[in-house]
Amino acid sequence: MAFLPLVRIEGINRAWSPVVDEDQVITVAESRFHARCAPKRLTRGPWGAVFRNRLRSALESAATTTTAEARRDPVQFALGGTVKSMPADNTPAAAEQLPAGANAGADQGQPGARLVRPRYRLVALIGAVKRMSYLLQGNVRQYRALVARLQDPAVSFPILDDPVAHGDLLGEAERLLHNVVTAMSTRVNQQRRFMAAYFSDDPVLMQEYRDRIASDFTASAEAAFLKGLRNYIAHMQLPVAQSQEAYTARSVRISFILSAAPLLEWDGWNADTRAWIVGHGRDVPIADIVDTYARVADEFDRWLADRIGVKYRADRSLPTGR
Repeated sequence: MAFLPLVRIEGINRAWSPVVDEDQVITVAESRFHARCAPKRLTRGPWGAVFRNRLRSALESAATTTTAEARRDPVQFALGGTVKSMPADNTPAAAEQLPAGANAGADQGQPGARLVRPRYRLVALIGAVKRMSYLLQGNVRQYRALVARLQDPAVSFPILDDPVAHGDLLGEAERLLHNVVTAMSTRVNQQRRFMAAYFSDDPVLMQEYRDRIASDFTASAEAAFLKGLRNYIAHMQLPVAQSQEAYTARSVRISFILSAAPLLEWDGWNADTRAWIVGHGRDVPIADIVDTYARVADEFDRWLADRIGVKYRADRSLPTGR
């Protein structure tokens, strides 16, 4: 009886979940299998049916089996191969699910070799910090890009002279600002839970984390304002955005501001933040505030990732296989 060749299919190595569309997985896997085997004329006749039947059996097994390969990569499991790279579910929780023997054969060229567990855990932890950081920084980047485009008079002057276009511009600024403050809140909440889940047993790191939070954010009027602004947007209204032009003899600077009067009508500000808003006079320079906060948050997240790396430095230098 003919045998099914063990063809490795790259790019589908991801955590298995029963909610994944089975037909979609099969279609992708089959197309790559055909592309790899077509020059050898292995896709004609019974090969397609054999492949699909074997893959379907693997997918059914993956929903109930405790086999690590089947859970992480049903395609490789169906083809009779082993998972050589770490699972695409690149999270600390996934690192914890690696089998006890995951270190066996690591970096020794043996079939089924994987990265040693401490290294994989470090990559997963730092990766989580980076993704939480990007959630904020990606939205800030879009907000900055809008401001940057307006510094070109060829772009900004026609918009400022057209009431409809100018209204659309302010609407876009409000949308991006909403995304920034929402992402800011999500980052804070997710990072707090992340630290409690993975580092609550390290009092030194947790104290350093809390001290850095206090110095960078708790004492920051900008951070307190943006936190309140998120609640203002969610429970009151969109802030009244305006554009501001500042001219010099050689240049023009265009930015966004928020009118202070509508902000002060809300009773959700604490006394310190309300006084801070009043201290800015008629307008709050929101673009500058977002930029300042984002820079501090980026430095904080870089520090946290580096600090986690220091914690695991000993594990990273462990001899292979231990």
